[in-house]
Amino acid sequence: MWNEHVSLNTFLFGSFVLGLVLYNNLYTPYKIKEIHSLAAYLFLASILLTQWIQTLVVRNIRIGIGFLLLMPFLGLSLIRDVVLREWLAIFYVFWMIAMCRPDTGLDWGFHKQTFFILGWFFFLWIGPLYAGLWIETSMALVLWACTDTLSDWYWLIQLLYLYYASILLWILPFCV
Repeated sequence: MWNEHVSLNTFLFGSFVLGLVLYNNLYTPYKIKEIHSLAAYLFLASILLTQWIQTLVVRNIRIGIGFLLLMPFLGLSLIRDVVLREWLAIFYVFWMIAMCRPDTGLDWGFHKQTFFILGWFFFLWIGPLYAGLWIETSMALVLWACTDTLSDWYWLIQLLYLYYASILLWILPFCV
């Protein structure tokens, strides 16, 4: 069951941890090697901001849908090969046009919705996989597969940021 307070708490906790990661990567010797570029921070922030956007979706559905459709671009920004990144972005735009146009002659039933969701996840996660964010991607995919509804994915986000916080607060200072 969706709860706007859970979404807001997830957003606040994740913001704190992402700020902690940014501070540690810039000013301390305790660094998380997987998060080393602006694109990685933007990708993680886009996942975080989705929790905040969920509270706005009830008031304005276009903002929420627009933001969700932009998230794969932030994932693709993790790809350093410019040519590959641009081709995937162009392919994503054409794929979105084909999926969202009602006059394409495609069935708007279950098969198109499933194809849309699978394609969206492909474009969302191909950038982090290409950039080597294996732990984060595998954790997200396993937890997402274990949830029975898409509204339970806040557990995935909280565990991911809890993983980063535990590395910075306990593992790096005391075990390395």
